[in-house]
Amino acid sequence: CGETDIDWTMYYGAMEQVLFEIYTYYGISDLNTLLQEDLTVADWLHGWAEAYLTQMVVLHERAAELGIGLSEEEQAAIDADIQTQADTYFDGDVDRLFAELHVPEALYRLQAESSLLYDELYAHYFGEAGETLSDADAAAYVADQGYLYVKHILLSFRDDSGAELSDEEKDAKRAQAAELLETLRAAAPDELDALFDLLMTDNSEDPGLASYPDGYYFRSGDMVQVFEDAAAALEEGGLSDAVESDYGVHLIYRPAMRGEHLMGFDSSYQPYSLREFASHGLFDNMYEEWIEQQTLEYAPGFEELDLVKLFSFAA
Repeated sequence: CGETDIDWTMYYGAMEQVLFEIYTYYGISDLNTLLQEDLTVADWLHGWAEAYLTQMVVLHERAAELGIGLSEEEQAAIDADIQTQADTYFDGDVDRLFAELHVPEALYRLQAESSLLYDELYAHYFGEAGETLSDADAAAYVADQGYLYVKHILLSFRDDSGAELSDEEKDAKRAQAAELLETLRAAAPDELDALFDLLMTDNSEDPGLASYPDGYYFRSGDMVQVFEDAAAALEEGGLSDAVESDYGVHLIYRPAMRGEHLMGFDSSYQPYSLREFASHGLFDNMYEEWIEQQTLEYAPGFEELDLVKLFSFAA
């Protein structure tokens, strides 16, 4: 791959690792279930090993072009991690550690280095947390992904216990929404952002407001249809009429997207901003382009290896 040499041990390790994960974690014993038409198990293994190794090598190649490398401290941290695992589980036996992991040490180190280089390259292009990405570029990326951004004031048709309000109580909510809408429409354009936030804080009964104080970034299907349709009809800076759903009366406002906005939470419920989301997406697009552009050159005889004969697979 480019200027980086991959030997047979690493190539074999890549194939062994995917097989180990498929058998152990996914319980798949018949690889034929993974195959597309006219693809053999051997072809599948070759393809997976190529893709997996290329993904890592590309990071090393790109980093080298930019003069980015791992520090002595980072290399020492990889060594320490290996030794700690060996000490913890195998009485310090590093060879046994890699045998149990089903990965050769050279491949393990390539994986560890690649993970660090991914972060280094991301920081090179976008900063440690995407801070060099402009609001305009972040907003353009998010819009291209089909996201809308709105804030809303919800006047709920249910009480604190979840019971539905009476018709009279619902009418009172509608009247309140009309008053709020009149106040908002009377505001000067440059005052609308601050006024909407104030009225939203004081009046909205949206249970998600505490978690999403900056409003909601969402795609089609995430919200009830009437809410989605009203939001999609707004231009930036636009304010909807009162919109009713099963949840209550909504006043929907579409402010400008900002990079510092809270966009969501990851699987560990850690918050991430619009800028972080967009910068990681843009970097992944760059990474995919690098992979597509990467060339592979096999040593004589390597590409023609017959895995069926080598591993005694059934024909």
